Amino acid sequence: MGKAVSNALRPDRSDDFQWDAVSRLVQGENPYRVFLDAPDRPRVTTATANNPPPNYPITGFVFLIPYGLLDWSAAKVAWAATNLGCAIFIVIALARLAGPAGSVARLWGVVAGCLMLCSAPARDQISAGQHTLFSLACLLGAWMAGEKPSLRRWLSPMLIAAAWLKFSVTVPLTLIFLIRGRWREAAGALAIHVGLLGLLCGWLRTGPLDLVGQFIDTTRIGLFGLGLYSNVWDTLAIGRALGPEWPVMGPAISLVCLMAAAVVAWRVGRTGDPLAALGLLAIPACLVGFHFRYDFVVLALPLAWVLSRPLPRIDHAAVGSVALANWFGARWIEKLFYQSAGGPYGNWDTAGIVGIGVISGFTWLVMAWWLARVATRPSFLGEASEVRPASHHMLSRRVGRRHVQRADARDRRG
Repeated sequence: MGKAVSNALRPDRSDDFQWDAVSRLVQGENPYRVFLDAPDRPRVTTATANNPPPNYPITGFVFLIPYGLLDWSAAKVAWAATNLGCAIFIVIALARLAGPAGSVARLWGVVAGCLMLCSAPARDQISAGQHTLFSLACLLGAWMAGEKPSLRRWLSPMLIAAAWLKFSVTVPLTLIFLIRGRWREAAGALAIHVGLLGLLCGWLRTGPLDLVGQFIDTTRIGLFGLGLYSNVWDTLAIGRALGPEWPVMGPAISLVCLMAAAVVAWRVGRTGDPLAALGLLAIPACLVGFHFRYDFVVLALPLAWVLSRPLPRIDHAAVGSVALANWFGARWIEKLFYQSAGGPYGNWDTAGIVGIGVISGFTWLVMAWWLARVATRPSFLGEASEVRPASHHMLSRRVGRRHVQRADARDRRG
């Protein structure tokens, strides 16, 4: 994390942070219009300015206005500190979701969170000034805040609305609120965005349909016109590979993947363990749509679930291997077989293409197998997956019995 913050403060880093778009919005300029009028401008981040494509919802920029009021050098420091704080908060949230205080399950939640802190995606999130840590922290904070009726009416919807800044990650995770019957919080977040859109239309003197259309055009140019392709096999990349002449292929695969994960998460989480449902919804959160590997910090959710629950070892091995391969293995391959050409561009050696392809294919196969496994095993469903305080004591007794048995065996051998 120290290295991540050090990277973020370099003159050429924090390059994905949307400070330019937010500062223009504060001054009454339409950031989409500025970009569309000069789509070929070079993407440059220096000690005094940055200008990434504004390919985020304009209503989400409202939650970044405090940073847009600062000059770039101060905003970069503030955003790095915010991202670091969000990463630490995610560990705390994972621990609370994993089990009650003092339980073995809570300890395993901390372990999963600390592994995430050590991962390349978490470091890249802070180094690039990305938004997944912020959005995931807001969503988990909304879930925890909504457990108190006094906060459910206002704080939880506000945090969900902020979480949707990185909508490609957090919209699938928001389904947990519908699964557990807390749909009013998600509806409140939607109302906040609708209200913000109305205010921004007045501020920018632009119609809502024009703003939405400009956002779509900016995203299309930013992601595809500039030659930016994900470094994972997300559903849009698979769609392009299977049917380049069929533009609906990628969205169709995205919808199928999202629905499959949502159905299984609903069966598991409607009366049982919310961490189980979040762990399953993390699959579309990092594979549906367009993603870079730094979004895979969300794999901390399924990892915390399987580590903190008395599940079969094969589940621990499957989910753990996917997380470790994407958190550490992919970076090792990149260091060996990738030559950067500046910014997000570069060249892969053949061995690197094969290695990353193996990790991506393995991730898809394991996730598909795991969804099918959870869907077809009654022990995963409903009350069976919920953790009760007694189960932690039972787990502790089981661990204690193992130590006693081993000690007895040593005495017999002696």
